[in-house]
Amino acid sequence: MRNPLVTITRKTARVLEALEKAGDAGLTALEFCGTHSFKIANYVFRLRHMYGLSIEMIRENHDDEDGGGWHGRYFLRSEVDILSRSRGVRHA
Repeated sequence: MRNPLVTITRKTARVLEALEKAGDAGLTALEFCGTHSFKIANYVFRLRHMYGLSIEMIRENHDDEDGGGWHGRYFLRSEVDILSRSRGVRHA
């Protein structure tokens, strides 16, 4: 049985696209947008709980000289077919 079609928009859709593209390498916030401060976990939560997608997270230690911290690397485990990509239009 195939899953239903759903519409995912905005940053949540961009995170899903990035997870799909990352494949077996997985994705971190730093790889997604250049900073660990981006709350990728929020969008992963939405994808898991609102759309039922299977996304695994593993912890990776930071390699910084501050000596601490970790970040998550996320792996999309569900099969998805992205049928359409739309970037929208900004109006002045």
